[in-house]
Amino acid sequence: MIKKVILILVITLFSNIILSQNLVNQTDSSFLKLKEFPNNTQFSIALIKDSVFQFIGFIKKNDTLKIIDNRDSLFEIGSLTKVFTVTLLANSVLDYKINLNQPINKFLPFQLNKKSKVSFIELANHSSGISRVPSDFINSASQNFSNPYLNYTQEMFTNYLKHDLIIPKKEHDFSYSYSNLGFAILGYSISEVEKMSFDQLLQTKVFDKFQMTKSYTNHINNIKVVNGLDQKGVKTSFWNFNSSLECAGSIISNSKDLSRFIMAQMIEKNPELELTQKPTFVVSENLSIGLGWHIITNKPNEKIYWHNGATGGFTSSIAFDKLSKKGVIILSNISFLYPNSKLIDELTFELLEKIKN
Repeated sequence: MIKKVILILVITLFSNIILSQNLVNQTDSSFLKLKEFPNNTQFSIALIKDSVFQFIGFIKKNDTLKIIDNRDSLFEIGSLTKVFTVTLLANSVLDYKINLNQPINKFLPFQLNKKSKVSFIELANHSSGISRVPSDFINSASQNFSNPYLNYTQEMFTNYLKHDLIIPKKEHDFSYSYSNLGFAILGYSISEVEKMSFDQLLQTKVFDKFQMTKSYTNHINNIKVVNGLDQKGVKTSFWNFNSSLECAGSIISNSKDLSRFIMAQMIEKNPELELTQKPTFVVSENLSIGLGWHIITNKPNEKIYWHNGATGGFTSSIAFDKLSKKGVIILSNISFLYPNSKLIDELTFELLEKIKN
């Protein structure tokens, strides 16, 4: 108990250290690539080096990139949600409620289609072979392409699992196949294990613990989110989730809250976060998967933990090096469909390399 209290105090201390020290100058040439984006595009950037945070914000106005303070501004973070879903999974494992290699089936209130079986770890490291989205999702999304998850209900989701879900038989080695549906099933299963909603679990087990006071699991009336921009740079709809697909991409947050969570990832003795970082599946020589996190090993003795996120009006990216205790977070309000959206991932890794040197 004493160790736990000390740990919370350490996290609290680190989360409140926001120093003016420049880890990267705001006029650094790395930021020039942000000029490629449309007017009204915002970028909220957090740089973490040891216990030092630096926040840098930009907005493009009248074809000019201007500096703003948007560390508190809210953005949809898309698939970055997945690293929070696996944090809930790790909590359940450490509480001895489940085993990673255990099939989810015994915890569900119904049988999966054709009595199929799938384990927690297969869902968490994208090795289950499950399709990216439910087959009936396309028809639902076509009713509102700018807000594609709005009309997909929880009833549709559970009916799909009962009657249409296909889990390929694994006669040979597992293969990596990224799946939003897999994470929806994972989050749904965790909720069944814990007897709490996804929203309640995140609030009590993650947001409260890491002082993420301005993070949410969906759009609600009293929060103001930065306007999202579509692939043409035009204001577009937010994404609303009304089913367990929220576990794959619904969280709304800001760079300040996320910096606290990533700082905690680099502090020793956070057992649930450490568990998510352990490699569980090898994709290639230089890439493996933990629980949710992609682990990149392009250099000897280096592990970069990375994930990105995207919705119809937002693109985000996070990368950190636990050994050197350095990390980068970039949130933006531009669609992943924008032709140059890949520059956000590129800048994330470029900035991480700069603050490591």
